[in-house]
Amino acid sequence: MRNPILAIAAVCVLGGPEASAQTEGGPPPANVRLEPVQMRLVQPRREVTGELRAVRQSTVASRAAGLVVALAVEAGDRVEAGAVLARLDDALAKAAADEARGRLEAQLAQVQAREAGFVKAQRDYDRLLAIGEAASEKELLDARSEVVIAEANLTAARATAAADRAALDRALQDLEDLTIVAPYAGVITDKMTEIGEWIGVGDAVVGILDLRTLDAWLNVPESLLAPLRSQGGSAQIRVRATGRVYEGAVSAVVPRADELTRLFPVRVRLTNEDGAMSPGMSIVGLIPTGERRRMLTLPKDAVLTRETGTFVYFDAGGVAQPATVQVRFAVGDRVVVDSDALGPGARVVVEGNERLFPGQPIAPAQPGPGAISERPAGPGGAG
Repeated sequence: MRNPILAIAAVCVLGGPEASAQTEGGPPPANVRLEPVQMRLVQPRREVTGELRAVRQSTVASRAAGLVVALAVEAGDRVEAGAVLARLDDALAKAAADEARGRLEAQLAQVQAREAGFVKAQRDYDRLLAIGEAASEKELLDARSEVVIAEANLTAARATAAADRAALDRALQDLEDLTIVAPYAGVITDKMTEIGEWIGVGDAVVGILDLRTLDAWLNVPESLLAPLRSQGGSAQIRVRATGRVYEGAVSAVVPRADELTRLFPVRVRLTNEDGAMSPGMSIVGLIPTGERRRMLTLPKDAVLTRETGTFVYFDAGGVAQPATVQVRFAVGDRVVVDSDALGPGARVVVEGNERLFPGQPIAPAQPGPGAISERPAGPGGAG
């Protein structure tokens, strides 16, 4: 049977701040959902250092020479594949394309005329063949010659039309080359020309960086290569600047160690869906090692990252209080953490935590599985 003194004490503790806040005109309790901090059996991971690098980074060059008349981007702009970056003066190229189109249209008309002449010559020859001995040998030879000449004229007209069509294609390509477009979606990193400048073939226009996928390059000791490969070719990456942990596939292990450090370069491909990662960021690779053991875990959704660091809100007797945590690595939908303020049984806020502030009253929803309802563990909870 539940201890009535504990029950009364819990009501007083949980009801006190809310009643006090409402009496003093404070904010109403925030609706939140709580989940427990738990000790779970997990495989430890060892940290190795590394950095993020771009998978694709290009200097976009011009395929044509000309005067820059439009520049549509600035450094830092995000662009989609095929977006217009710059335009060169295209007046002469348009005139050349129009001229080539006119020549082709005229030649196609000539082809039609030659086709009609060939059809008539063939029909006349067939008619003479049909009347048999009534047609003289000279008439047949002359008719056959007309067919051969008409066929040759048609072949020549078609060849000229093909050459004119190729000339038009080249003219249209020259015109298209005066519009410089993004080869893939990314971020503009440099602008290397300006409106009014003359650029030549191959001259740089802008720099572009693909942020959708990045490579995490890790420096891994030989002793950890085997455990890394045994985990199905995946590794966890924590970005030092944000504390966020990402999962990626190991795409390469360079089979030559650094001569000084004796560390092997390992490349892990990461998807950067929200664009929070950038090349050059320092990272920590979390490599599985050792036997499984019990470690402190809490839900991923509880973790918040601000300029002051990484922390969670926990239930401190009906009010929200922050507790600093150090995220070590992820395990499914939970993370392994180090914290001096939390212990097993503490209840952390997993929903409604984005707008909380220290000391704000909270109104928890139905406690999650394993939550301790009689006395939530606060700072210095049991280890």
